Amino acid sequence: MIIHKRVKSMLPVVGKDNSRMQLMRLYVSNEEAVATDGHVLVRTPVDNSIDMPDAPGEPVAEPVLIDADVIEKAIKNLPARPKLPCNHHIQVTKDDDHLFVNSGVPVVSFPSQCEQGSYPDYKQVIPDYTDNNPVKFDLDGKLLKKICDMAIKHGDDVNRITFEISKDGGAFFTGVIKFTIRDDEQDVFTGLIMPLRARVE
Repeated sequence: MIIHKRVKSMLPVVGKDNSRMQLMRLYVSNEEAVATDGHVLVRTPVDNSIDMPDAPGEPVAEPVLIDADVIEKAIKNLPARPKLPCNHHIQVTKDDDHLFVNSGVPVVSFPSQCEQGSYPDYKQVIPDYTDNNPVKFDLDGKLLKKICDMAIKHGDDVNRITFEISKDGGAFFTGVIKFTIRDDEQDVFTGLIMPLRARVE
């Protein structure tokens, strides 16, 4: 299993609830890496075609659960100025009952608990809107972050943001997304954000 270093951005989503231990680790299969805390779920594909340097153990075939701090250590070991494709990736291998997350050239291996099995059937909860003619719109992540920061600092205790979109004649998205941020008593911010693109598929 070969995972791009962007997986580090998923680690804040890994669960912190001790009563749901399986969510406190990153789930990695030959298809993708997944993190969830029960409220947010994020996944990223793995790319087993990358030519990686030799590492202890053998490639892992079965899905495993990996400690988030081990992933973070392996990514921190990658070079700051990558020159090879492998410098953007970490590799998961297994030697008997020992699981390793490997990175760098020369390779440094970080041991992790070797756990398999019970992870929620997350694919069952990912909706497929293909047949529902979904309205899709793209937003600038930097602009969206500014709005999120306002909600975190000044909004209610769940950092709620309400978005509104309008449809022209009930069929097409008109283009401006209105947002409202409330504290526990009143609207504290209202405004709009323009999409980069809007479409009905």
